[in-house]
Amino acid sequence: MWVAEVFFKPNFGWMAGEKNFLWFWLKNTGFFWPLIIAGFTIIFIFRKGTAFRTSRQLGLYSLPFLMLFLLPNLVLFAPWNWDNVKILIYWFLGTTPLAAFAMVHLYENNHYKILSRISFFIIMFFLIFAGSIDVFKYAIVPVAGWKEFSTEELELAKRISSETPPDAIFLNAPIHNHPVFLAGRKSLMGFPGHVWSHGYRDTQRREEDVKTMLRGKPNASALINNYKPAYVTIGPHEKRMGTNKVFFGTNYPIIITTKNYTIYDLTTQKAKQSSSSEASKGEKLADQKHGLHVRYYDNTQWNGEPVYEEIAENIEFDWTDEAKKPVSSPFGVILEGYIDIHIPDTYTFKLTSDDGSWLFLDNVLIIDNGGYHPTKAATGSLTLEKGAHKIMIQYFDGGGGAVLHLSWVPPGGVESEIPIERLSIQE
Repeated sequence: MWVAEVFFKPNFGWMAGEKNFLWFWLKNTGFFWPLIIAGFTIIFIFRKGTAFRTSRQLGLYSLPFLMLFLLPNLVLFAPWNWDNVKILIYWFLGTTPLAAFAMVHLYENNHYKILSRISFFIIMFFLIFAGSIDVFKYAIVPVAGWKEFSTEELELAKRISSETPPDAIFLNAPIHNHPVFLAGRKSLMGFPGHVWSHGYRDTQRREEDVKTMLRGKPNASALINNYKPAYVTIGPHEKRMGTNKVFFGTNYPIIITTKNYTIYDLTTQKAKQSSSSEASKGEKLADQKHGLHVRYYDNTQWNGEPVYEEIAENIEFDWTDEAKKPVSSPFGVILEGYIDIHIPDTYTFKLTSDDGSWLFLDNVLIIDNGGYHPTKAATGSLTLEKGAHKIMIQYFDGGGGAVLHLSWVPPGGVESEIPIERLSIQE
């Protein structure tokens, strides 16, 4: 549940800060404010002496709009200072007829006709010059457009609209243009900047909780039970956050799938989940002694907490596209454990990867296959004594295909996979 906080604050000068207030507005409005002053002066002071017999209605109409200029320059109406412009725009629209009236009076002034006409065109040039640049840029010069939703996302929104309840709440990446919104469904959290600018508290905590759930952290299930989203969307936006697709694929059924999007039903797991099944699953993982402990990170420097962990029996993967990766690129992986050596001798290891990878044995770098590159192999040799030796592989994928493969050449043998019984997560 969102909690709003009071955000009305005294704030003289709006965005002027420590700058001169009058100079700030003169720079930002140019001749607009002088024209407003001129318009009021003509109507209320020199009206009788003008050729215009316009009524005082224009002046009386424009007066209330001055409050819409004064108040945003005295009070902050939103957490983000810039949002006061949402009030100032109505001041601008309401006083534009008054500025136009002053320009007409200048153009039709017969006392200094030539000077008045020259002044009119100079002022008009500066009033429209900045806007003309934007019009020219977007209307004349070819500009690459911004596609808000792809064809796939339009079709996905239709399916969400027809296959989920109207009041369903979705767990999705907190962005402004998610297909969930296009379908008219509620989101657990939208774009954080918009949420914050509306004065809601605890936005940062909710954003972190959304990340925790999407990444399938240990407390993800508890948070899902707390927030009670009905569905989760896993697509390109979520994958960039390091979404744990294995967590959702293992625990929740798929209801909608497209080329780049998958939607899981989070309500089914709540009905079927039992503490005994979770305990047995944990015991099974603890009993798995062969293989290496694998940790996936949502960055290429292996910083922070891993977004997903597993025990891998094979030191090999070949993911050709994002849909097959358990964590979206860019990501990092660390594989750790022990390798059991039966015969003391020299062993040769071959590490193949796309992108970078490094092999360490007993904390000594044996193979450096680092950097951004297509699939490439590197080898290294080391004399090992009988017994267990610590092994660690660091890997990162910057995008595109993700490939990692470790093989060895034992004494008197040929290149082959390392037998699973030789690898263990404990010494």
